[in-house]
Amino acid sequence: MPVRDIEIAKNELKGSVSLAIACGGKVIFTSGSYGVSGIIEALGTLGKDISGASAADAVVGKAVALLFGFAGISDVYGGIMSGEAARTFEKAGIGFSYDTMVPRILNKRGDGPCPLEEKAENFDSGKDFYDSIAAGRKEAKGC
Repeated sequence: MPVRDIEIAKNELKGSVSLAIACGGKVIFTSGSYGVSGIIEALGTLGKDISGASAADAVVGKAVALLFGFAGISDVYGGIMSGEAARTFEKAGIGFSYDTMVPRILNKRGDGPCPLEEKAENFDSGKDFYDSIAAGRKEAKGC
């Protein structure tokens, strides 16, 4: 039985790789960036060629979930996933799995919520969220 794309992507999450995207039985993108930067890089590099692909990400909050939905990702694994990300995937019909569920994604200092997660609370559309952060790319560096 062939290995599923989600397992291929998940196996890439090691060392400096924090995001891996697989499609058609092979890895098509990896990134060591954290926050939403990785998926934004993937969209810039591959465009909609990632529609139907599977993604594995070290940390998945609602912000990343919205962008995965916008990108057309069909299945997601998160090492750490927030409850809001899971709800976003459920609403969008995107398959998901995780190792650890957390109530929210924290900022880099760990003393409050990630600013992009707070911003994502106001969005249901991945496209609208993408458009809102595209202009302020520095903000997209994440938590």
